[in-house]
Amino acid sequence: MKFLHEIKARVNINFFFLVVLLIITYLYKNILLYLIIKPYLITTNKYCYFIFTDITEVLYSYITLISYIIIFFYGLMFFFTTIDFIWLGLYNYEKNKIKTITLYSCSFFFFKFYSFVYIYFAY
Repeated sequence: MKFLHEIKARVNINFFFLVVLLIITYLYKNILLYLIIKPYLITTNKYCYFIFTDITEVLYSYITLISYIIIFFYGLMFFFTTIDFIWLGLYNYEKNKIKTITLYSCSFFFFKFYSFVYIYFAY
């Protein structure tokens, strides 16, 4: 029955992470939107921003941006908490396979992040 308390604690941690992430992304929604469109502003060499003709378009844009960011970071959090929970019950070859997949995934992510930052701040 101890594992039920562990699952309950992990669900509470994930829910708390989700709420904190929602609050942070909502507070910084304008900055996040600017960071998303900044490469377009650099390539066109002119100042332009979104033109909204309806208030629901602004709300929809912010909700879409926030939901994409939350899904990305919450997916990572959920993946790592799930792996951490089942880690003790895995065989060594399963652990090695998960380590390999995680290593390749993280290296690919950091390579893409580095290339994005290099392109983003090169101008």
